[in-house]
This record gives sequence, C-alpha cells and structure tokens, in this order.
Amino acid sequence: MYGHRIVNLNVSYDRHLIDKVVVQLELNGEATFECVLYSEGEGDFRSMSLEEMERRAILYAVDSIKSFNINKI
Repeated sequence: MYGHRIVNLNVSYDRHLIDKVVVQLELNGEATFECVLYSEGEGDFRSMSLEEMERRAILYAVDSIKSFNINKI
C-alpha cells in the first residue's frame, strides 16, 4: 500500500449530523490527494470511527490513482 498520512480532515454538518467529510492525504511524502466522502444516509458517519474514515479515503485515493494510472504521467 502507498505510504500516506492525513494532512487535513474537514467535517461538514447538516443540522446536527455529519453530511460530508473532506480528507486530504499526503501520498509518499509528495502528492496531496483530496477525497470527499458524502453520507450515504442519515447518521451514516455517526458510528464511523476516524480509522474507518481514513480507510475509506485511502481506498478512494488508491482507486483513483489506479484509474488515472498516475505512474505513467
């Protein structure tokens, strides 16, 4: 898996529920990748841990990198 660290985590609320989480990841100490996770249902993020948000953001970033084939750019 790619070396990564979270550099920013921004949480948006709609009323009292989280509806959007913006995660910025630094990959391999170079590129910064921004991922927006939207709530799939009311209270979807309420029971989600920070580790689960990080896991989802990493999977999203890896899938995006694979689909754009960034290594060939």
